[in-house]
Amino acid sequence: PPLNNADETGFLDRVFIDLFGQMGLTLTRRRVAAERSMINLNLGIDDATTLRVGGLTDLYPNIRQVPEKVMDFEFVAFTTGLEFAVSGWSSLRPYNVGIITGWKILEENVTETRSLAKVDDARQLFALLSKGRADTVIYEKWEGLYMARRLGISNIRVLGPPLAIRAMYPYVHVGHQNLVAGMAATLKTMKADGTFEKIFAQTLEPLVMER
Repeated sequence: PPLNNADETGFLDRVFIDLFGQMGLTLTRRRVAAERSMINLNLGIDDATTLRVGGLTDLYPNIRQVPEKVMDFEFVAFTTGLEFAVSGWSSLRPYNVGIITGWKILEENVTETRSLAKVDDARQLFALLSKGRADTVIYEKWEGLYMARRLGISNIRVLGPPLAIRAMYPYVHVGHQNLVAGMAATLKTMKADGTFEKIFAQTLEPLVMER
């Protein structure tokens, strides 16, 4: 959450239900771990996966990338009152920092900090921040805002600019590569006709408005 949830009312839930609906297809969602979803897709167990960084066909030869991004992931610094100038990964060095284990972009770039705490999930990550055990935690912006709200962290701050921005794309199994062009075209239409803007306003924008 807020990108996916059990009720299928998250931002990505809404986008992909609409996307496949416009293409005359019925979407059945399964939620599995990130690496398992790519393995399943490569093996043809699943037909598509919703959101991954670009360029994964080199690692998984049986998948095809849809060449139209769904959204950008913004990796940002969250604090509870502390302000500092964010100017790349090196700006984190004076601080006690928290990240989630297994997020490669963070493990590779958040180094040489005053201290570094690695935890298993977002709830533990933002607990570090709320309890003063970290000066800042690094996470994807929308998921971080959602978790801060869930934990009642009212003084949460998102420092900018983002430390990194990654465009995120859908993928399909090679057996469904005939869908790639239609998916890309439909995504472009949804952006142009206001569908994306409407879904954003109903699912993600309230997280900013409530801060």
